Amino acid sequence: MTPCIFSICDQRFDFHQADEEKKGHLTYANRFRRGFRYLINPNAGDVKFALCEFVWSPSVFYQGIRREENFTSASTVGLDFDGNLTVEDAKDIFRNYRHMIGTTRSHTPEKPRLRVLLRLDDVVVDVQQYKRILKYYINKFNSDTACSDGARFYYPCRKIIHTGGHRLLSTSIPRVSREIKQRKTHGFEKMPAYIIDFLENGHVFGSGRNESCFKTSCILSKRGYSFDDILHAINDSPFNRDKFSEGELNRATLQGVKYGLQLRSM
Repeated sequence: MTPCIFSICDQRFDFHQADEEKKGHLTYANRFRRGFRYLINPNAGDVKFALCEFVWSPSVFYQGIRREENFTSASTVGLDFDGNLTVEDAKDIFRNYRHMIGTTRSHTPEKPRLRVLLRLDDVVVDVQQYKRILKYYINKFNSDTACSDGARFYYPCRKIIHTGGHRLLSTSIPRVSREIKQRKTHGFEKMPAYIIDFLENGHVFGSGRNESCFKTSCILSKRGYSFDDILHAINDSPFNRDKFSEGELNRATLQGVKYGLQLRSM
């Protein structure tokens, strides 16, 4: 079983002091640069206590100094939802994953603000790989994109409201193959950066998801990729699928492939 590892800061957090310093435009967060110590395989009760009483980070840092260059490992990810996910929806989305859902200090029933801790299926020791994993799941679950660096820390939750699940998040996230990045066919140059960004990171372009799927399919088809390969690559893209059906994705992909074939025949 992959160990559960994350860090807590020995310096206790004071919400009142944070509010006062925020009013004075001071950076209270800068205080939490040092003094991070890791916990390994804590029981559920200890995890709840740590998340609600300490500043914490999913990452472990060399000498406890919270910087990306000091990243040594991580086996969890933290996701923030700032009003775009209800408590009940969060319970449903993460019900199969090993998770803890907490409320942040500014959470209200009308404006839910949630924090979710999820377990990975392996310990990640490379910060760039960890950031790719973070970005993938941030896009997959449509959480706050600001929480994507390797030295992210979180203020304490107000309350842990739900735990459960058994499934671990895969660290083997889909990646666009080197062939798609570098292949040159029919005299064309390397794949455009915005296509790679869409396929790897889920960043849509143009007018939105339909255009992103269509243009990506068109370019890949024009360069000789089959419909099945293109559909697989687009399905692996971590772009936000909210209110974007499988049928829409398939239609946009098919139309793009057809148009790409037409361009190849000219």
